[in-house]
Order: sequence, then structure tokens, then C-alpha cells
Amino acid sequence: MGLSAVLQPCGTISIAESDSASRDQSPPQFSLDKCVATTHRNAASGPPERAVITTDFMILIKQKTQTRLQPIEWKDAKRADHQRPEAALLVTRLSEFIAKDIEGIIQEWENFAGTLLAQDQENTMGKLRDYARIMLLEFAANINEPQTEPEERSKAESNSDSTGDKSAGAEAHGRDRQEAGFSMNATVSEFRALRASVIRRWQKSLIGKPLSGTEINEMIRFNEAVDQATMQSVVSFINEKDKQTLLLNSVLSLIPDLTFTFNTDGRLTNANQATAGFFKRPAAQMAGQTFTDIDTTNGAALQAQLECVIVTKNQWQGDMPYPNPAGSSEVYEYLIIPIIDRDGNLASVLATAHNVTARKSREEDAWREATHDPLTGLANRRMFLDCLERDVTRCERSGSGIALLFIDLDKFKETNDQFGHNAGDVLLQLVADRLRSSVRKADILARLGGDEFCVILQDLINTEPAERVAETIRVQLSEPFNVMNNPIQISGSIGIAFFPRDANTSKELMAKVDQAMYAAKQAGKNQFRFARPAGTEQADQSSGV
Repeated sequence: MGLSAVLQPCGTISIAESDSASRDQSPPQFSLDKCVATTHRNAASGPPERAVITTDFMILIKQKTQTRLQPIEWKDAKRADHQRPEAALLVTRLSEFIAKDIEGIIQEWENFAGTLLAQDQENTMGKLRDYARIMLLEFAANINEPQTEPEERSKAESNSDSTGDKSAGAEAHGRDRQEAGFSMNATVSEFRALRASVIRRWQKSLIGKPLSGTEINEMIRFNEAVDQATMQSVVSFINEKDKQTLLLNSVLSLIPDLTFTFNTDGRLTNANQATAGFFKRPAAQMAGQTFTDIDTTNGAALQAQLECVIVTKNQWQGDMPYPNPAGSSEVYEYLIIPIIDRDGNLASVLATAHNVTARKSREEDAWREATHDPLTGLANRRMFLDCLERDVTRCERSGSGIALLFIDLDKFKETNDQFGHNAGDVLLQLVADRLRSSVRKADILARLGGDEFCVILQDLINTEPAERVAETIRVQLSEPFNVMNNPIQISGSIGIAFFPRDANTSKELMAKVDQAMYAAKQAGKNQFRFARPAGTEQADQSSGV
């Protein structure tokens, strides 16, 4: 039994058996561009067969011949005899065609591969050409390499491991595509395009020319080689991805910060050791859970922020306090970052959290040192002036009012000279304590320097609260102080000014309240005076002894 074949102008190969039993049957038609083979049988012999021209095509022919493929007797579609036409001797073998047309094949394939590249991947085009050239030369060499029957059958069954054949170009291709951020589908598409480029260009060169059994066998072996290279590239792609994932997990496991990832549904997919230790739960147990499931303290708020990141694709940063076993609070600064793929779609979400308690403490200490009086712990002049400017601006917008009280201690210099600077410092601290007890927590209390203090009373609608606070302070300062076992008697002279009644700016308000305080001093001390509205010269006395 023999087989005859011819490449038709429509791009199909006609295959027919030469024995008498099969001469009257329609020949099988094998499409080169579709890579699909169909054999026609009569109704008595069963339904039509369908096979792919890579492995199945060769198996189909072997099932008919029961031998390795030999040069096939050809049948011209327009002739009745079975003589092979002399024109067949001029057909270029596929291995020779690949070597001869390699630049054209690469260029056609490159045009397709370029459509897969993102803008930041265009610099990989040179590597694409190199890999394509290596693989094409490997394919041509593989086609020409003699094969034993077991090797033939092994390849026909896509058992690449048993052959020992490795494609350096395919393995490098898979690694590079993974490193460059290609998807698996894009990586495999390049092989599909390479196969199509070779077959299409070879087909054009063979239109109307009959094929020998050797050339059909080469086409089969070419498809097998492409299949094998595709498999090797995919394995290399997966191995490189697994290696990168293992490396990433190893790095994450060593990071002391809490690090975890979420899928696009807002459920945890991975957590490092620090995260598992913080929540006192194994990472595997937390997989698939939400922030709300994992964190009973702040989980609901964090889950809402995570879902906002998923919807907007914008990162979220913040900090949250967490109680520690000692009963105090620790502060964690966290960052929720969307991971966007090359197509602009959300791939996953990365979250990290870092214990910043010590840093926050240092920052708070530095801020307090810059804004507070180290002796009394009250706001210093710098912070007071900032607060006064802020409150004046707020009053201008809201139409509310504030009162400013300026307190200067009476007889402080004499006490300091008599008992020494240490006693004077202790007295200032005791004065600060009495002032704190005389005002609200929302009010601003400051030491401007020396024995001068100021109070900002906020959200006032009339003068009565300011007068009441001023009288309370005056009485408190009139009570004796016990300083280092020495009874000390002092008092305070207090000036009061209102914004916006008495001034238009914070600077004018300070000048007004200073005038009112000196008016209280000149009137005999231990009393308070109101500033006169703009246009008047003297301060009004409200209370004093």
C-alpha cells in the first residue's frame, strides 16, 4: 500500500492510498493554513476522521502505512496515472526554505509580535528577533536530524521530556517574557504567529507544486518542533514566575513590617510572618478573609478604605492606634497600594503597615519643644501667636468673637530677688497650674515669657464669660503660694480685649490688651481692665481690689 499527495492551488494537500481498495474513494484533504486534516470515508467504513497536522496528522498516516514514512508515490490531481511529475524535484525542502527565507519569516512574525508590546516593552524587540532566529535555526536542524521510530512516536505524542531535546531559544524566550511582564497568552501567541509565518510563506512558494513524502514529513516535524518549543517556553515562563514568587515570598517573610496582599474582591491572598504574628493567626487561616474578619479593632474602617482603593485605583495612606499587651497604645502607619497591570486593570492590592510609635513619640517631643514652654508646659509665644491668628481668621469667616486676657504677675520680681531663681521657677509652675484650673480645655493658655501669661477665650457672644474668667483668675492668684516651704503672696493685673469689637487684626488686638493690662497696673494692680473700643483712649475698669 502506498500514499500519493499533491498540494492544490487552494492550499490543501490531497492524500490517497494507491491500493485498489482505496482508489475509488475521495482523497483526504489537508489544509496547510488551518493545520487541520480531514479524511473522507464511505458510509460503510464509518464517519469522517479529523486530525491536527502536528502529531495527529503523522499518526493518521502511520496508521495507514504501519511503517515509518518513506518517500510517497504522488498523484497529480489532473492525471490518472501514479507517476511522480518531474516538477516535484524542484520543490524546496522546508528546512532549506527556513534557512533561505529566515529574514522574511522573522520580519512577518515581528510585525505581529510588535502588536503585543506595551510602550515600555518596545526595547525588547531586539531580543524577540534574536530568539526567533535561534528557534528557527533549531527547528531547521531538528527537521534534518535523523529520528528512530521510538523518538518519532514520542514526539508524535508530544512527550518532549523523553526526547531530551531542549531549545535554548525557547527557554530564554519564556524567561524573558515573564521578566518583561508578558501574559502567558501573549507568550504563546508569539509561537502561533511564528508557526503561521513559516507555513504561510512556504505555502506561497509551493502553490501548484507536488510535495514529496520527505517534505510532508518535514512539515510534520516542524509542527512538532514548534509544539515542543512552545511547551519549553511555557515551562520556562512558569518556572521563572515561580522563582520570582518564591524570592518575593522569601523577602517578604524577612521584612519586619506587616505585609499582605488582597485580590480584587477585597480578600486576603498572602500574608508574611510579621502579619501572622501581629494578628496571632496562621497566614493560611487568614487566606480568603477580609479586613473585617481579621481585625476586630479597626477592620471595618480598613476594609472600607481597601474597597475604595479597589474602586478608584488610588492608594490610601494613614495611621491607626492599636493597644499592646502592656495596655498602652502603639501607632501603625499603613499604606494600601493598587497593583495595576499593563492593560490598566487592577491585578491585586498590596498593603503594608509599620510600627511608628517611637517615631511619633520623637515627632511629638520635637513639636512640643518647639511650641511649648519647657518650664510650665503651657503654649509658648510662637504657638500662642499662631493660634491667635487662626482664631481671628476663623472669627472673620464665622462672625463669632473671642476674648484675649493678658495677665502680668504683681510682685513677682521681688519674690524672685528674695528667694532666688529656683523659687521663682517653682512659683511660675504653681501659677500655671492655677491658671489651667480657671479656664476650659478648649481655651488657649500660654506663657509669653517672664511673668506674662495670655488666655484666648473662644466662641463668645458677649463680655460676661470673659469677665467671669478674669475674676476667677484674679482670685486664684491672690491666694498665698507655698514655695519651698515659704508662703508667698502675689497677685495679677489683667487686661481684656475683644475681637472684633476692639480691633481689626490680631496685632491690633495684642496692642489693645497690653494697654488694658497696664491700665490695671497703674490703677493699683490686682484687678482687670477692659480695653476701650477703637476711638477711645482709656481702658474701662471692671473689677479690682
